[in-house]
Amino acid sequence: MSERDALLAAVLAAPDDDLARLVFADWLEDTARPAAVARARFIRLQIELANTSPGTATYPQHNFDLADEIDSLAVRWMRSWLTEFPPQVARAVWSQRLGTGAFRRGFLDGVRLSPKMFLATAPALFAAAPITSLHLHGEYSDGKMTALFTSPHLHKLHSVRLSGGWCGDRIARRLAKCPDLGAVRELDLSGCWLSDHGALDLARSPALARLSVLRVCRNRLTGFGVYMLASASTLSPLARFDAAENPGVRVPRW
Repeated sequence: MSERDALLAAVLAAPDDDLARLVFADWLEDTARPAAVARARFIRLQIELANTSPGTATYPQHNFDLADEIDSLAVRWMRSWLTEFPPQVARAVWSQRLGTGAFRRGFLDGVRLSPKMFLATAPALFAAAPITSLHLHGEYSDGKMTALFTSPHLHKLHSVRLSGGWCGDRIARRLAKCPDLGAVRELDLSGCWLSDHGALDLARSPALARLSVLRVCRNRLTGFGVYMLASASTLSPLARFDAAENPGVRVPRW
């Protein structure tokens, strides 16, 4: 294993540890390659921005200055940085103009892919970055759903959004039975044709015990389905709940 791979492995093994990220940044800077030096600066700036306290008088301007430099680095160097990812993923990130919003504390953290692309690139993707946020959009065949919900990478995710496909109830049924989503804190099933049947499966499942944010907007839920989700002991306490644009829902969010 090369020194770079060993340092990246340390980041992947401890995604919440800033020290591992800073050590990786030091190694990048030592290479003296312009793109690597810029990436090192980008990592340090994003970590500083994430850790900046709002309790100081200079906080607004300091944050603005950090964000401005971060964006400038991304505009200049993002294409070069994306070469370490599978080509399909790099193209997806670039074409969606996710920019710095896809990065957290210096590393790619979130991606938006089709189910097919996710299944094709997941091993290389999770080997290249500490991904914790996943948005899948597209068609979900039974075969793809089986492969998706048995993926060995699901336990790393903190945020999941599944949209499109008109199969919300089948997705909810698979989610409810998936044993590897215990780290997910935010789930978005908006716009996937979820009905009260799927809501009931989710409400009865212990698989999402750490969930604190749930969005189920623009679906087919009635007041009963919303009530089952909002009052489910397996999902409480939800810090944020959003069921806007469902038929017959009077209190859609908090």
